[in-house]
Amino acid sequence: MESALRLPRGPHRRLPHHRRALTDAHGAPRSVNHRKFLLQREGYAAAISDPQVIEAIKSGPHQSIALCYIEWSGFAAQKLLIDWSLVDGPGAARKFGDRMRLWAI
Repeated sequence: MESALRLPRGPHRRLPHHRRALTDAHGAPRSVNHRKFLLQREGYAAAISDPQVIEAIKSGPHQSIALCYIEWSGFAAQKLLIDWSLVDGPGAARKFGDRMRLWAI
């Protein structure tokens, strides 16, 4: 994934082996205005803590997923905003969503 998205190399946090790992990569093309982009990000942040999403996460053998959040706007314009995080229930999901909301564009 690093080479495909040209993420910065470095000491990214390593999580225990998971069968489910999700890269939450969102485009920010110039055709989307700032207001719509913030609305899109808010939707993603809210979705991660939706009860049905939590139920799906808890249904796996590890009852958790590894998740990171990337925003991109072009071939050479990707930014890892939230490194790999363990989401294993409502609290961790809310924390991840709150971290998404904190990033200024």
